[in-house]
Amino acid sequence: MLKNSSVAHSEIESVRKNLAEFAEFRQREWNENRRAQDSFFTNLAFFAGGTIALSVTYHGYLQTKNSSIVDIWFLAAAWVSLLITSITALFSSYVYAIYLFFARQSEAVDFEIKRCETEIQGLPNIPHLRLTTGQPLDGYIEMLAGDIPKLKEAKATSERKKNRWWSFRKWFARIAQASFVIGLILLLAFAIANLKLH
Repeated sequence: MLKNSSVAHSEIESVRKNLAEFAEFRQREWNENRRAQDSFFTNLAFFAGGTIALSVTYHGYLQTKNSSIVDIWFLAAAWVSLLITSITALFSSYVYAIYLFFARQSEAVDFEIKRCETEIQGLPNIPHLRLTTGQPLDGYIEMLAGDIPKLKEAKATSERKKNRWWSFRKWFARIAQASFVIGLILLLAFAIANLKLH
């Protein structure tokens, strides 16, 4: 009985320690990832806005040359593309933050399920255990067993939301990156078409 008691106590403490370490790691990782994502997409939005501003200046320059501007549709399409970049880039960071919340929530619930299962198996093997809640051990174990289905349901809900927001985030990121490249190509085509005239 003593061996089972020490093994059970060790397993329970190990799960609790892992849960605390995971919480600290999750917070650190979340902060780093969030900063990197925010920085990239904020810079992308600024570059898109700056490119629009430069192209407006270039358009004004061409108008002052008193020459006809050709292929203006390249410029209009580039502005639309770069505006799409700005909007999707700014919202991509927000969508990523929501995704990350549900991803970490799912992992945290997974650790809670493991803790409950470990305590259900290990607590009965520890003699003379007194719970700080003052609750009888059998009642506490029943409560843990009742919590597991709720936790599994919460995990499934978090997984669904995580996957949905990850899809949004992927599409926002792809659209932002692709529309930026397309906008630059269209601006280059406009510049080349109008350089031939001068």
